Amino acid sequence: MDPKSRAYLGVHVYACVRFVLDIWHSYLGRRIRWFFDPAFRRLEIIPLVDWDNAHAGYGYLELGASDVGGVLRPYALNFDTIAHEVGHFISLSELGIPMITSREADFFPFSEAFSDCVSLISLLHFDSAVDRLLRRTQGNLLLSNELNRFAETSPETQIRLATNFRRMSETTREPHDRSLPFLGAIFDSIVDVYHRQLVREGFADPRLLDVDLRELTLDQFDEFRGLTERSFRDRSLYFKLALETARDQVGGALAGSLRSLDPNTMTLDQVARAVVAATVDGVAAERLEANFVWREIIR
Repeated sequence: MDPKSRAYLGVHVYACVRFVLDIWHSYLGRRIRWFFDPAFRRLEIIPLVDWDNAHAGYGYLELGASDVGGVLRPYALNFDTIAHEVGHFISLSELGIPMITSREADFFPFSEAFSDCVSLISLLHFDSAVDRLLRRTQGNLLLSNELNRFAETSPETQIRLATNFRRMSETTREPHDRSLPFLGAIFDSIVDVYHRQLVREGFADPRLLDVDLRELTLDQFDEFRGLTERSFRDRSLYFKLALETARDQVGGALAGSLRSLDPNTMTLDQVARAVVAATVDGVAAERLEANFVWREIIR
């Protein structure tokens, strides 16, 4: 079957949606009931439309294609894009449809950030993706790679890096822009918990915990990278286990936070505190809170 045929695209999107739902069913501890369930029993997948975007609608998911240098790249073949849209379905299904009309409301940047987090964490459930990620970076998650590149449309084009250093005071009111500090705090926390897992098990130098990743000079970064690479060459399997532990602790906290949020009144500060409160592991909770504070989300 031609990978760009409409039939193949539809099957691929279905498989990706099913995969992401299975992951988040596990984190939530229950099945997700679609927010559009009263009207439609099933999600309709429209794998290819003439549009350079993707959209999660009321009962349907439609995907277009990007044109990069004359090369058409269907979003139906892009796992990050599909997982992001499924993230919108999850948040709306768990929280309900907000009745607010102002685009200034914090629900909208939260929705974008949560969906990017769903994409990020779901990617880390592919063994092949984790193995390739760690092999390419030699255990250094700060390099530009699959983990922190969202909705990649070509090797030169990137959309929203999770390794951003934005604080709330540095954003505009545009929802995607305001979502970046929250997404960055989640990524920072995964990296922090990952490092602490390595150190706690004795598979990495404790000096890792003394490094502020946001304030490294170029020389310090090279030293840090060298330290990580030496450890990874000797203990690559433990690096993978540490990353999977960090993934599940943060993913579980995100899912658990949804139980206490109201889409009509939520603030990003409330969301961040709910994520911290839902975290089972004390170290993970401490790192999440510290990163939300640094990002000026928890005030």
